[in-house]
Amino acid sequence: MKVGLGIMLACVASLGCGSPDAPSDAGRALGGWPDVWEAPKVALDDVGAGSRDGSQGDADAQPGDVGVEVRDDARRLRVEASPEVLQVYRSTVVRLRASRASGVPGPCRWSFGDGTPEAVGCEVEHTFIGGTADERVTVVMGEGDARESATRILPLERLPVSTRPIEPSEAGAAGDVPKKPSGSGSFRMVLIADTATMDRPQLEALLRRVVAIEADLVVHLGGHAQDAEGWVRLRDVFGEGLRAAGITLLDAVSPADLELGAEVRRPIGARGEPVELLDGARFPERWALSHEGVFMAFVSGAEQDKDDLEFLKARLAEAQVYESRLVLSYLPIHPFGERAPPGNGSHTLGPRFKVYETLLRARTTALITAGHGVYFKGRYGALPVVSVGSPAGDDGVRRLLGSDLDQAPSITVIDLAQGLPKAVFALVASPSGEPFSTPLDERYLPETVEVYTQ
Repeated sequence: MKVGLGIMLACVASLGCGSPDAPSDAGRALGGWPDVWEAPKVALDDVGAGSRDGSQGDADAQPGDVGVEVRDDARRLRVEASPEVLQVYRSTVVRLRASRASGVPGPCRWSFGDGTPEAVGCEVEHTFIGGTADERVTVVMGEGDARESATRILPLERLPVSTRPIEPSEAGAAGDVPKKPSGSGSFRMVLIADTATMDRPQLEALLRRVVAIEADLVVHLGGHAQDAEGWVRLRDVFGEGLRAAGITLLDAVSPADLELGAEVRRPIGARGEPVELLDGARFPERWALSHEGVFMAFVSGAEQDKDDLEFLKARLAEAQVYESRLVLSYLPIHPFGERAPPGNGSHTLGPRFKVYETLLRARTTALITAGHGVYFKGRYGALPVVSVGSPAGDDGVRRLLGSDLDQAPSITVIDLAQGLPKAVFALVASPSGEPFSTPLDERYLPETVEVYTQ
């Protein structure tokens, strides 16, 4: 009892016997969709990750801190690391060195929070695999009474995220269609997908609404037709109608389109002139262009190989001069809805983590996808995403994953002002039945859809 009381009094006097490590704010929830609208600024504590074992280091440590010592006897034991920050979704080789401020160094034994075997020696190298979390390293130096230990947290790099709040007029509540932006670098873009089951009257109704809301650009993300007759119908009714109205049409493709034999024409401008592509060597599988100061890269996702990644890396690196960088693909990184996209092969864009890393490092404004017939806008990790719904009324289930609410047929609208996205919303039928005439009330959308958050 005397021994126990003595230890307790010593703890109180020195404040050295604290509770286990308290969590910091490094793993806090990410902000919502409005952050996409402004070019990201570097803010190291905006995107964080918890350490692999669920702890966050010292309670007073900040997300960007390195060399956090979490034991009292670590005050005389120094741990150095090079590099000091782990790369996102990449393996990082780190050189670790332990030294004493005074005294003779003893043997060193290292343990790692990633569960790999211990290492021996006061200077070691260790490879942290994957780059998905902060990592904890503990070193014990010496033996017996000369034994000391220290723990260091190696933080995952914090990638930039913008935090511009959204204006009330940009919110997705039901009501009148928002006013189209005007001025230099401003335009209205309509996105559609999965029109394969639409008949001629439905396509005519879709065309009327696109013209009525004064779209400047229409992007068809894929799912054009089920057969050759469907291609002809879509081109004659919708494509030629847009051309007559002076609206530019950009046709992307889905894997199913490629299997069928995509009859996709190169883009024609509002005045009938060919649109110059920044990279059209593999059109329509992957290609890029710019429109009013906005860069757009298109990938079908059908091949799922390194060539798609190399294409994105190269084109996005060149696109840093643009106000916005949009990547468009029929396939998403992770499914949004219950319905599987048509066609064989993968139903998601991959390899997932490499695609995510590539887009995030290039400060991509948004990844815009389709394939599941449901509308959603939010984030995948720190990456802004938009899922485009389907305008077809008879193409099966349209439910977000985890939701029991069917979505109405919809088209997606993105308004851009001075080269930056200003508003994103979906249009559905009005209560009177007029197709695509009123914004979808986004208050009925769930806050999370599996890995996505609003």
